[in-house]
Amino acid sequence: MSSYSGQFYKELQDTLIDAFPEKSSLEQMLWFELDKKLDVIAGGEGNYRVVVFKLIKIAEAENWVEGLIDAARKSNPGNPKLKNVAKKILGFNPPSNEVIEPQSSVAPLVPSTPPRSEPPHKTEVNTQNRDQHPTLSEIPVIGDKASEVGADYTKLRDHLENKEFGLADDETVRKMLWVARQEEEGWLEEEHILNFPSRDLLTINQLWLFASKEKFGFSVQKQIWNSRILDDLYFRKFGIRSSFLDFYKFIHKVEWSDNKIVFDQRAVKGHLPYGVYVIAGKDFSLMEGLRLIGLELMVDLLGRRLGYKVLRGLKVECGGRKKWRLGDLEETRKRDAYLSLLSRKDL
Repeated sequence: MSSYSGQFYKELQDTLIDAFPEKSSLEQMLWFELDKKLDVIAGGEGNYRVVVFKLIKIAEAENWVEGLIDAARKSNPGNPKLKNVAKKILGFNPPSNEVIEPQSSVAPLVPSTPPRSEPPHKTEVNTQNRDQHPTLSEIPVIGDKASEVGADYTKLRDHLENKEFGLADDETVRKMLWVARQEEEGWLEEEHILNFPSRDLLTINQLWLFASKEKFGFSVQKQIWNSRILDDLYFRKFGIRSSFLDFYKFIHKVEWSDNKIVFDQRAVKGHLPYGVYVIAGKDFSLMEGLRLIGLELMVDLLGRRLGYKVLRGLKVECGGRKKWRLGDLEETRKRDAYLSLLSRKDL
């Protein structure tokens, strides 16, 4: 097991934040180099510094601190702080034309395992004149690292790279239907979304996240959904969550309620992708329809008893209709299907 001092781990924490200032860049480094998921390891939510601290704790407990440092160095070879840490821990010596910055005030530490030489050079994509952080073109879009079913996300990446968000939204829908084998039907049911391959979902989400600087993506929408504010009156009276009201607030938060979709960076956070919501939950059986009718009547009666107009009129405002009617069942099914996407633990 690794045995470094607390001072060293603090230095490593500062170094990782310096080398990967955005959460998405750290996620990509872990995924591409170590095949590990930040959200699974460290929760991925809350203060970024705390997330990095949790990551280091797990790496120390599972004895892959050296592997973490080596992966970070390969992902961002130009970062001077990473060079210093790599030389100190891994015994890595950079080429003679590179200059190591003066060591920090932290005393040199002796690792519990002997230094090892640099592993064989690994060919990187677009390393010439690159920034210190990965580019969109470096995210795998074909092959096993991009898809579990052989999908090709090149066109989606190209649209996002060119900031063609409308075309990217259409391509996202097209690819998700193809992966789920729902091209002929043209919609995704809850079971299709829950069983959607994790690697494909992560690829789509990472492309949106990176292209928009973490403004768009399914995981951004999930964060908005998880941070929703419960309705005080309903929660106070019954002590339970109202998915009707919560989703009503969610679609207003991401500005989907009036169907005026903005396909550029002026859109609010979480506004895109939108097309998957459009095709979510479009089919329902007769028995399912009867069940939902009974549920809606119950909510309507409950709203009358509370004298709470927003609860009774939820479908009026969500769907733009003037009264309850059978067509509103589509919105209920759509909501349930899309919430199954926002509940995915791999986002």
